Amino acid sequence: MNKILFFITKYFIWFIAISTLVTGVIESAKILKLNASKSTGIATIGTIYKKESDPLWKKLDIYCPKNTTLHVEYYTQDGKQYKSKVNGCHMNSLNSIGKKIDILYNPTNPQEFIPKAGLNYYYRFIQVILSFGLIGAAIKVSRMKPDF
Repeated sequence: MNKILFFITKYFIWFIAISTLVTGVIESAKILKLNASKSTGIATIGTIYKKESDPLWKKLDIYCPKNTTLHVEYYTQDGKQYKSKVNGCHMNSLNSIGKKIDILYNPTNPQEFIPKAGLNYYYRFIQVILSFGLIGAAIKVSRMKPDF
C-alpha cells in the first residue's frame, strides 16, 4: 500500500507542477497580447449580461478557484453589437450582471476586447515562478527511494 501511495504522490506532484507552469505561460502570453492592444484599442462601454463559474478541477487553475467567465455586450463605433467573454476571476469589483465596464476592443477584430481596468495580472508571474519550485519538489520526490 505504501508503495502505491508513494508513486501516486510522485506523479501527482509532477502533474500539478507541469499544469501550473503550462497555464501560467499560456495566460501570460494572452496577457502580453492584450496589453499590446491597449495602445491600438478603441474605447467603449460594455455591459456584463452573463456570468459563468467553472469548477477548479475543470480549469486546473489553482490561483483562481472561482474561475469566472464574464459575458460582455458592447457596441463598436459603427454601431455593430458584439457579445464576447473575458476571464473575470481577478475583477471581483466588475463582475456583477448588469454592471457597465469600460473596455478597449480591437479595431481589426472587434470580437476581441480587454477591460480598461482590472488588468493587474502580476499573479501569473508568481504562478510561473512557483511552478519551478513545484518542479524542484517533484524532482526531489522522484529521486527519493521508498523505505518499504
